[in-house]
Amino acid sequence: MSLRRERLGYAPAVAFRDDRDALNDRIASLERELEKAKRSASELEDAATEAGTLRARVSALEIERNQLLLGVAPVLSRMRVRFAVFVLALVLGIGVFLVAREGQVEGARVADEQHMAERDRQYALATSELEQARQEAGELRAQLAAAPVVDAPLAPPAPVEPPPEGVSTTGTVQAVTGHHGVRVGSGCSIDVTYLPPTRDCHAWIRCGATLLYAPEHEGFFSCETENGRIVRGRDDNPTDPSGDPQLDLDVDLGRVVVTDRHPDWSVTIVFDGANPF
Repeated sequence: MSLRRERLGYAPAVAFRDDRDALNDRIASLERELEKAKRSASELEDAATEAGTLRARVSALEIERNQLLLGVAPVLSRMRVRFAVFVLALVLGIGVFLVAREGQVEGARVADEQHMAERDRQYALATSELEQARQEAGELRAQLAAAPVVDAPLAPPAPVEPPPEGVSTTGTVQAVTGHHGVRVGSGCSIDVTYLPPTRDCHAWIRCGATLLYAPEHEGFFSCETENGRIVRGRDDNPTDPSGDPQLDLDVDLGRVVVTDRHPDWSVTIVFDGANPF
């Protein structure tokens, strides 16, 4: 039957249907590509629009940058000039410092060399003097060895001056300045003790109920003696920081002056009757 159809011409009809299906498939494929091309064209248009927007923003930014550069350029120029001046001053300062430092180092080196030379000279001189002293000592030893031995009488010991004794006497206030506890004419007791080991003196001076010199554990001062008697004494330090006032004892003048600082005051006392020292 099929062979008969082929003989009668039915085979071309089947081939025609196949070509039509292929054509439809081709048309569908072309339609899909066209749709894809349309979408690509739309995307390209959007990209072109965005690119235009970006170009406009870039142009605006370039204009803003140029304006900013026009405004900043003078400031930058002044800053560059100031920086250059600063760098120049810094370099000059460093140069001056290095030159001065080099001069100081050179001066110190010269001073050290001079000091070493002077020390060497003094050492040589001392060595020479020591050698000469050794030679003279050797000569003296030789002379002593050659000299005859003579027994000479011993000289009597020098008399030893006995230490001064303590003195207690009275006095009268002659003058007062700045002290409210003592008045002119007040009577005073004066006790002075000599301390042989230290060759210092200690004193107590009281006028009425007021102790002028000195508080407990204080009252020591330097004093001088002649022929076994105290002749003068001085305490030049005020209460701050020594702990007691200043004192000026003059036996030949027959008076003692007690003064102090902060607050400032002064009391002059004359001895009553004959000089007790």
